[in-house]
Amino acid sequence: KTDAMEFAKIRSTGIRAINLDEGDELAFCSMSSGNDTIIIATHNGQGIHFKESEVRSMGRNAAGVRGISLRDKDHVVGIEIVPEGAAVDVLFATSQGYGKRVNVADFRVAHRGGVGVRTIPTAGRNGYVIGLERVSDESNVLLIDTNGKVIRLSPQEIRTMGRQAKGVRLVRLDTGQELAAMIAFEMTEEIEQPAPPASGDGSVQTVMSTHEEKK
Repeated sequence: KTDAMEFAKIRSTGIRAINLDEGDELAFCSMSSGNDTIIIATHNGQGIHFKESEVRSMGRNAAGVRGISLRDKDHVVGIEIVPEGAAVDVLFATSQGYGKRVNVADFRVAHRGGVGVRTIPTAGRNGYVIGLERVSDESNVLLIDTNGKVIRLSPQEIRTMGRQAKGVRLVRLDTGQELAAMIAFEMTEEIEQPAPPASGDGSVQTVMSTHEEKK
């Protein structure tokens, strides 16, 4: 964890954010308040939830501390910052298009550095975990498969389950495809739409808005 002011002045060639051990790599970075809790999820379905206060603030050249202990052939696939006291849900997604929405309260707060607990089963139909996102009923979720196909999903279509549940199908994938990425966001601002072309040439424009009326 590093104070954001350490990155206030960045050279055109960049600056070092963290020192890494051989064979390690930087995978994720998130903003926090200093009083939040952190959830880390792994490829093989493990996850840990701990208080941010267990990670002291360090300089940019520090190597950091252990967040989760990884078992053989496992690696981190995502991190989520949970605001202090927030009653939110977390959505886990797997490579075969399945997922599970779980209330963050179902993940007990533990000490950092442990092996964590099971987030979603990875054997059989589910496949491995590809990521997690903090969601609410107002969120929009984009799912992207390995062929670049994008599917939009509302968390309202996914009921909240217990931590031991196997999950449900989020998307039906084409043969030979896997789910590659997931992102969740909320649309709160309205963007002014451009006027149609004056030339009347019949060209088509696609306009995306970041505001939708609640139905």
